[in-house]
Amino acid sequence: MEKHNFQIFEDPNQLWKYRGVKGWLLFFCIILTILTPLMFFINTIFNVRILQIMFENENNINNFLLVVTLLNFLLVILSMRAGLFLWVKHPRAVKVAKNFLYFVLGLSIISLALPFLLGLKKEVSTTLFIFELLDLVGTIIFVSIWYAYLALSKRVKYTYMPVNEFELLLKNNSLQQT
Repeated sequence: MEKHNFQIFEDPNQLWKYRGVKGWLLFFCIILTILTPLMFFINTIFNVRILQIMFENENNINNFLLVVTLLNFLLVILSMRAGLFLWVKHPRAVKVAKNFLYFVLGLSIISLALPFLLGLKKEVSTTLFIFELLDLVGTIIFVSIWYAYLALSKRVKYTYMPVNEFELLLKNNSLQQT
């Protein structure tokens, strides 16, 4: 079980304003449960069509697209799981969300090698590598921002703190007031 560093506030009621899925935490839940699946479907349709046109003479492009689509579908499932865990305040929600971010980063790194591993022509693999490298930069930024938020946010800390610990914290703060 995770230890919490209890901070003493002048007014114990201040703690309540940090508890609940609101603000940036709610925005992250929306990203994970709604926007990520929506972008997956839009990107899949767009990317499949564009790549088929760009590399129509490449024999293995459909294999590449299938692997990428399946990996991204797994990403959507894990994204929705993390978002729902956060939204319903599951006790392991923060750990699940952090693991999801690790998966996103790992998948982005693996995607760099996919064109080469699936036997695409060198020119095609190099082009796709450049696209994936640019995508990796965005992924690193996304993962860094949200991981830092999950690790440092007072809202995350107090929302996912077990109720008995939260009540104890309120009680200790109330005693400090007297």
